[in-house]
Amino acid sequence: MPPSRLKPGRLKPGCLKPAVFTCALALVSSAALAGWTEAVNGDLSNENESPTPVSLAPGNNLITGRMGVDPLAGVLDADIFTFTVPADATLTAIDLTVYVPSLVLGNGAFLAISSGTTIDSGEPNAHLSNLLVDAVGPLLPLLATPTFGGTGIPGPLGPGTYTLWFQETITTVDYQFNLVLTPIPEPATTIPAAIALTALAARRRR
Repeated sequence: MPPSRLKPGRLKPGCLKPAVFTCALALVSSAALAGWTEAVNGDLSNENESPTPVSLAPGNNLITGRMGVDPLAGVLDADIFTFTVPADATLTAIDLTVYVPSLVLGNGAFLAISSGTTIDSGEPNAHLSNLLVDAVGPLLPLLATPTFGGTGIPGPLGPGTYTLWFQETITTVDYQFNLVLTPIPEPATTIPAAIALTALAARRRR
């Protein structure tokens, strides 16, 4: 229909259904593509210069995999991935929800986070934070104080791109992270302003 034939206020509610359905489908598809499961998506990178990019969606994002070393084959497998926190959100939690080592040895697995699309494998002071992990639980509070060097992560991660490195050098570990992406609320003035504009438009139509 040409723009000149459109009449304000004549759009029926049913006409919005296809658009709403398309929007909902897009949200579901985005959520389905978020996170990573090695058994489904493939092995995460073990290269600090070329991490696996992992997409995040609002809410819970599960990263599930296995890393470590095969004591018989002597093959070391680190898991390194990068993710982006969009401009309208913050990463409010990094929780380790599964941690099952094949052997209970050493002081735990090494975890480090750096800003950017790579992570330094030789200089811990170049990291945002790092620590040894040997149990499930929230990790962000622990990352406030680095174990081996770095600036520390005092709270939720703001917009930007980050790289996470998880590695065990004695045994293999089955694990799962939950990265919680929380949208930043719009300013409180947005809704009253929208109501005022709607009321003004209604007056002009009378």
